[in-house]
Amino acid sequence: MITLFFATGPIRSWPDAKAADTKRFGLWHSGMLARGHYWPPSQFEAAFLGGAHREADIDATIHAADQALAALAQAPPADTCPSSPTSWSTARPSRTGGRASAHAHPPR
Repeated sequence: MITLFFATGPIRSWPDAKAADTKRFGLWHSGMLARGHYWPPSQFEAAFLGGAHREADIDATIHAADQALAALAQAPPADTCPSSPTSWSTARPSRTGGRASAHAHPPR
């Protein structure tokens, strides 16, 4: 299991988690969707890694997360930023080849 919080310090309790920046998470999540990766839509949910995830899937997800974080770092503060990733990210890389998703399923 893995999750991501946008906070100024470690998350050790419910009050810490509740104080995290959900707007920034929403913008990051939109960036992940724009890159073809379906991450859980709330920072209070967890993504799961499993046997269906190949190393290439995980690498592609990490790459997309890095790109979404880099675009977010260049964005205005979350309270002044629209929720659409097209308004804060000029670089929306295309997804080529293979299946890469936080919730990939094995081929049938």
